[in-house]
Amino acid sequence: METTVTDAGPFEKRIVLYVPEERLDDAKSAAARRLSRTMRVPGFRPGRAPRKVIESTVGAERLRAEAIDDSLGELVGEALKDLDLILAATPTVERIEDTDTGIEISVIVASWPSLTETPSYVGREIEVPNPRVSDDDMAEQIDRMREQFAELTEVDRPAAVDDYAIIDLMAVDPEGSPITELAAQDLTIRVGPSFIEGLDAAIVGLSQGESKEFEAVLPDGFGEKAGTAAVITVTIKAIQEQVLPELTDAWVDDTTEFDTVDALRAELHSRIAQGKFNQSWEQFRSQLINNIVDEIALEIPDSIITSEMENVLHRFNHSLSEQGVEFDDYLQVTGQSQETFVADLREAATKNVKTDLLLDAVAEDAGLTVEDDELAAMHSAVGQSTGESAGQVAARLSDTQTKALIDDIVRKKAHDELLKAAVPIDEDGNPIDFEVLAAELTAQREEEE
Repeated sequence: METTVTDAGPFEKRIVLYVPEERLDDAKSAAARRLSRTMRVPGFRPGRAPRKVIESTVGAERLRAEAIDDSLGELVGEALKDLDLILAATPTVERIEDTDTGIEISVIVASWPSLTETPSYVGREIEVPNPRVSDDDMAEQIDRMREQFAELTEVDRPAAVDDYAIIDLMAVDPEGSPITELAAQDLTIRVGPSFIEGLDAAIVGLSQGESKEFEAVLPDGFGEKAGTAAVITVTIKAIQEQVLPELTDAWVDDTTEFDTVDALRAELHSRIAQGKFNQSWEQFRSQLINNIVDEIALEIPDSIITSEMENVLHRFNHSLSEQGVEFDDYLQVTGQSQETFVADLREAATKNVKTDLLLDAVAEDAGLTVEDDELAAMHSAVGQSTGESAGQVAARLSDTQTKALIDDIVRKKAHDELLKAAVPIDEDGNPIDFEVLAAELTAQREEEE
């Protein structure tokens, strides 16, 4: 079998295979044997019908097509042996044509791309939320706890933000007809951002017994009336002020698992510190990658993007299945169209491919490799989920699967390399040392234990 190879685009090759009729004849015989095992041919047991009988039954054209389909993978595989290519997606058959001496098959193969230059990452600054616990963080958390035990006391003064107001509501449309969906009596609301735009501004400054009119457009949630212009009248029936309990050792002892204010503060500080650390660290990890990937301008073969889209979709469908959610129901709940979902899927797949290209480039620059014990540890980890030993996993993995496993390990190392080289900073431009913070959190937990 002869082949010719030409460039078909960035990271793509066009391979034309010239398959002689003798080779195709062997493939026809194999296809006939396969078909005979699944067909009922009068006078012959399954698998025993001769090729000529099968050919006369299904037709010469179908047998030829079956033979080509059956042997296509083997033919392309042979052609690729002599090429120094790492396939990144399933080859695409461009055309199949009959010739005087056999058939001519043209396929497009995509090789895994590479960056001509690794984007700069050493010393790259990435802004993340300050992971240090501030006085405001502590005060907000403690006030949130106190609010759970707050009492409402009626006051004789104009309403202010964060008060509780007991109100009556009535509304009419531009023609003066009542909007019954908005009529309410003795409704208690907290003064602040409301379900109706402008309601909080109308209430602030009103005293008990006073009313005020304002105009608004009814939001979603009002059914057929959503989007309707309305003139709304709000009347104040009563104003209540939230009174928080005093923060004392006695109150802490009565309402929490702690005996003193200091003990409560220590626990809250520990929880907040861990939460802020996790948030900042995860944002640093993801934002660093996103920041660099956005700079990568590379034309990637569509077959590679499509292949990754299939991988992402497979994982997504598996996740939905575990939750007992149908795909159509997911689209309905999230308000997405299939077109929007596919567009988002393509964007995610493109980002994934570019991320792998970045990590591959970093790994090559840093000379990252995988040691035997690291691969064995990965085999062991896989075996824990499949009930196999590390040796059994290693024995059953194909060369392609083993390479994928090695690539995963190397890319994780490359990600760690990026994290070590970049500089996280807070909103004020101050550098953040996550190692020091992690050590402080560990020491604090050990002290509490």
